Amino acid sequence: MQIKLIKSQTTLKHSSDNSLLETLEKNGFYPRYQCRMGFCGACKVTLKSGRVSYKQPPLAMIQSHEILTCCCQVEQDLEIEF
Repeated sequence: MQIKLIKSQTTLKHSSDNSLLETLEKNGFYPRYQCRMGFCGACKVTLKSGRVSYKQPPLAMIQSHEILTCCCQVEQDLEIEF
């Protein structure tokens, strides 16, 4: 899968073995985070296109256009903004 970061015009390769947060970190991008479990919502980013799912609904409050990078499962190529 590919993750396009809109502001930096960068495209990253993503493996389902990693969380989206881990993929970002491994490529030198460091969005805010705290719990890494979907509780706090600190890692939320804006989803511009694509689709994610969650194994369990996150406890953090998110809008329909937001995703949690720590616990979402990437279902297709994404465009995100943070």
